[in-house]
Amino acid sequence: MNLTPAEITLINSKNEVRLELYKYLALHYAYPFSQGTILIQELIDYVKFVLQYFANHLNAIWQDYYNDYLATPCTKIKSIVNNPQMKIKIDSLKEFSLTAVRDERGYHQDKSGNITPAALNGAHHVDFMIGTNSLGGIHNHTLNGDHIFSPRDILTFLSFCQGAKPDFADRQYGRSYRKCFFRDDRAIGQLFYYL
Repeated sequence: MNLTPAEITLINSKNEVRLELYKYLALHYAYPFSQGTILIQELIDYVKFVLQYFANHLNAIWQDYYNDYLATPCTKIKSIVNNPQMKIKIDSLKEFSLTAVRDERGYHQDKSGNITPAALNGAHHVDFMIGTNSLGGIHNHTLNGDHIFSPRDILTFLSFCQGAKPDFADRQYGRSYRKCFFRDDRAIGQLFYYL
C-alpha cells in the first residue's frame, strides 16, 4: 500500500482503527462485487483518508470517525433523541403541547451536549441563539397554535444550516435534519439538527 512510516506507526498504535481497516479491506478485497467494483487505488485512498483523519484528531476513536463519515442521518438523530437528557426535554415538551397556553417552548443543544432553554419562548414561536457552537434545537406547538411548519420554523431550520458550521477543517459536508413529533395526527414539535 506504500504507507509512510508515520501511517504505519498510527495503525500500530490504534488497535481499534487497525481492526476496522482490516474488516473494510477483507470485505472489499475478498468480495469485490458485494459493494460494487472497487479498484485497488480506491482501497488505498480510503485507508490513507482514514489514517489522515486520525493523524489530525489524535484523541479520536473509531466511533468519532464513524459518526463523522459513516453514520446515517437516522442513526445520528436516534442517538440524539435517545439521549436521557434529551428524552426528558422531549417528554416535557410533549406534555406542554397538550396545554392551551399560547406560548411555545424550546431547548437548544450545543456541540458539547449541553441542553438549555431557548433564548425566547413566545406566542407561536421560539427563538434560539444559533451560532457556530450550535448543534440543534427542539420546540413544541400547543393546542392553540397552528400544527404545521410556520415560515419562522423553516427560517429557524435554515439558520441552523447556516450558523452551525462543521467542527473539523477536513470535514467537507455538513447536513441538517429535522424530525417531527406527532400526537393524534398533528405535529406537536420539531427537532432541528446540523450534523
